[in-house]
Amino acid sequence: MAIVATSRVGLEAYGKEEGITVSKLWDEVRQEGKAEEIVSMGEEFQLPREAILKRLQEKLGVGIQQA
Repeated sequence: MAIVATSRVGLEAYGKEEGITVSKLWDEVRQEGKAEEIVSMGEEFQLPREAILKRLQEKLGVGIQQA
């Protein structure tokens, strides 16, 4: 639970939504961590912003707005 409490995922929003499970919340936290690693590595290798966004879309299966 400590991981969830320190995540940037808006926990107060989950209190208002029905059907949110701990499993679903954990999946979002895990995906957020993956996204941070992809961005960090992209910056470390000096990839262009567009390449990092494309990688986020491919690896996480998200749209451009989410990336």
